Amino acid sequence: MSLRVLLIGASGVFGSRIAHQLAGDPRFRLTLAGRQLASLVALRESLGDSSVHLAVLDVAAVGLAEALAALRPQLVIHAAGPFQAQDYRVAEACLACGSDYADLADGRDFVGGIGRLDGQAKTAGRLLVSGASTVPAFSSAVVDALLPRFRALETIEHAISPGNRTPRGDATVAAILGYCGRPLRLWRDGRWQRGHGWMSTRRQAFPFGRRWVGLCDVPDLELFPPRYPGVRGVAFRAGLELRRLHFGTLAAAWLVRLGLIRDLARHAPTLRRISEWFLGAGSDVGGMVV
Repeated sequence: MSLRVLLIGASGVFGSRIAHQLAGDPRFRLTLAGRQLASLVALRESLGDSSVHLAVLDVAAVGLAEALAALRPQLVIHAAGPFQAQDYRVAEACLACGSDYADLADGRDFVGGIGRLDGQAKTAGRLLVSGASTVPAFSSAVVDALLPRFRALETIEHAISPGNRTPRGDATVAAILGYCGRPLRLWRDGRWQRGHGWMSTRRQAFPFGRRWVGLCDVPDLELFPPRYPGVRGVAFRAGLELRRLHFGTLAAAWLVRLGLIRDLARHAPTLRRISEWFLGAGSDVGGMVV
């Protein structure tokens, strides 16, 4: 019996990658969901799997719970970011219709607050996972794997830098721009202190070379201090391969910090298109260090 999987945000950068992994696998009966039917049709054609179903679905629309229940999913994968401004209506709709749920959220408050549904999920016997992404899922798995090597864990610093030719979507760009220049809480020297998004820049060594990185507001900053008792500092940084883009973003972050721009995230589509002018430069090499 194939598992009925509903993939929301299927035509996005990350959603489409998941679709390619699941399509054609007899263990899954896949339904691609999103706001634009044309994008879903194009994605299904690229998959070469006519058995894949399509559903027009908007996570912000009234009647989401009823629409989702009508599709009768057994697992919903929520990849329609950015998650920073979203509530838990998709997860709640899954619990109401008896479906398991997993999302790719990297929003600090969103992932940190999903625990409020833990009791309902346990009562319903359903799986409810938030943050099944590079952070905090993969980053915490790496820390867990490294933990036995140390007598005491005092500081966790990790960073990521994608290659410039890596595909980027508006949701990912908006998520990053949403905290650029804004205050963020940092666990430093055993107490909460204040930093600012995309600032406190430094050169980070990666296996492929050194790149500039700056502070990011991710779930790890909130989740790691209680997860790893005794740790006195947690910091996560990210950066762009091309200096012109990294420091252009830093300049925009300063405009936010100085109060000259109120909402940088709303310019995400425009800034994403500008960044794509430079796709011919750089590489497709990226990575993460912990």
